[in-house]
Amino acid sequence: MSIMTEYWSQLDIDYYIKILKSNDLSEIGMFLLHYNDLRTIYPAGFCHEDEPVPISNDEIIRLLENLLDDRRPVPITSRFPRHYGELRWAVARALACEYAYRGIDKPIILKDVMKPIRSREAGRIDDLTRRIEQGLQPTQTEIIKPQDYCEWCSKEAIERLSKKQNSDET
Repeated sequence: MSIMTEYWSQLDIDYYIKILKSNDLSEIGMFLLHYNDLRTIYPAGFCHEDEPVPISNDEIIRLLENLLDDRRPVPITSRFPRHYGELRWAVARALACEYAYRGIDKPIILKDVMKPIRSREAGRIDDLTRRIEQGLQPTQTEIIKPQDYCEWCSKEAIERLSKKQNSDET
């Protein structure tokens, strides 16, 4: 059994597809927190020991790609101090992991994306949404390269992780 089928069951996949189709920001945000709760998305100075495991599902990849223009703010870290960023910022990192697994080298370019900020700087979520919509929040262009995720998300990395877990169990 592969690590992916051990980690993401078909029930999980079906549930995540339903969430991504729902357009419910809180549900999508929670899915991305679960998926992205890994060292590659945390702002500088924050690390997490867990490594991502790609889902490798065509529909989930398509649904993530459809969210790359979504500027709504969401929590992007589950640890404190909590950080907020645009939904597309978190989506791009999940998508980069999926691309890395599939060997897709296509970079994900986010133009004028809000730099993640700490909760105390964000204020009320409604105020942050307004600042984003009015262009009052500082932005930058980011290029997220799937190659940067290969250490954790490539097929080879997942195979190594699976072998390690299997040897740890014996």
